[in-house]
Amino acid sequence: MKVGVLFTAYKSQGGVYQYYVEILHALSKIKSHDFVIFSVSKDFPLEFKRVKNFKVINLYSRSANFVVMVRGVISYFLYYSRINVMRFFYELHLFGLVALLYKFTQKNLIRRLKNENLDIMIYPTPVYLSFLAKIPFMVTVHDLEHRNRRKFKEASGGGRWEYREYCLHNVSKKAFRIFVDSNINRKNMINYYHASANRVTPLPYIPPSSLAMKLSKAGAGRISKKLKLFDKYIFYPAKFWPHKNHLNLVKALILLKKKGIRVNLILTGSPTADFSTLPQLLNLIKQNKMQEQVRYLGYINDEELSLIYKGASAMVMPTYFGPTNIPVYEAWKMGTPVLYSDIRGCREFLGEAGLLINPDKPGDIADKISKIYTNATLRRKLAGKGKKKLREWGRSDFAKTIKETLRDFEEKEYVN
Repeated sequence: MKVGVLFTAYKSQGGVYQYYVEILHALSKIKSHDFVIFSVSKDFPLEFKRVKNFKVINLYSRSANFVVMVRGVISYFLYYSRINVMRFFYELHLFGLVALLYKFTQKNLIRRLKNENLDIMIYPTPVYLSFLAKIPFMVTVHDLEHRNRRKFKEASGGGRWEYREYCLHNVSKKAFRIFVDSNINRKNMINYYHASANRVTPLPYIPPSSLAMKLSKAGAGRISKKLKLFDKYIFYPAKFWPHKNHLNLVKALILLKKKGIRVNLILTGSPTADFSTLPQLLNLIKQNKMQEQVRYLGYINDEELSLIYKGASAMVMPTYFGPTNIPVYEAWKMGTPVLYSDIRGCREFLGEAGLLINPDKPGDIADKISKIYTNATLRRKLAGKGKKKLREWGRSDFAKTIKETLRDFEEKEYVN
């Protein structure tokens, strides 16, 4: 078959970008089909241009990037507007007009897809293009937290809720296969959007292959000196969306400081995020004289990320979104103990391969950090359980699921 893939991710998106790359890795192992990758990203990994059965079509342009920026500005305007225009369109069943506008702005891309005479498209994230292009498709739905955690404006504000709802309702009706990260989200997809059970398949994440398990002593020393790493620290890699809950993590460290317990924290991730809490976080750190304990390194490369994981006493993730998050897989791979949110989905996903923390309570976060920070035996035990957890599902399983789905499509008569 001739299979298309839409690559839209940027490195600054962190886990989303890594997921796109892993999709390409999986497809590179499948020699029975030809793949056409439509890249609208300046960060497309060049190594995949050398794969024999890959055809990469570069569609990135500054104008396309400008359109994305404009959409973000409009979304902010809608969020702060007194009149919820998107809600008005959605409740009056006029949201199809928004889809038509999207189709108009993407008409050149749709034409390029059609010119390739594709049998099926793969979309690593849900996009309107999937059902507007009228090419059979499979798609990954990463989370449904705009439904479960509607209070977070980065997931539901400024028309985001209506935009996602319209997209997911159409995806649930028209996709040949919908990949989800867990059985919990499989149930959610079926319950919320009435997707046919046989169309929804769990495809758990895997840790990114880009992480380096071994670093030379000289290389490690060079990176450590460059980043000015602490001798001992905890780590949280995440963009500064409110749902990532950086504020309660730092409040936990403030509580520990008042008890005479110093715990150092390293933060990484792009500073650009919708409704970013970074300014508020930096102010909280300054007010409580925590500048010597909390270090924000911004966006870092894979080698630097690998070293930070290996040196961390724990990866602490008090997020409100789940059930799965790629930093947990990364920590397990690198042998780093995990502290993860004690909320529905996350607790089932973590199992015994980490400690659960209440994301609402800085006191509980502080207690668990202190417990793991001061107990090397516990850290080794949890790291071992994380490694064991990873053995339940690997890259070969990930690739096999995608290959089998393509085979299912090839063998079945399908009408979009």
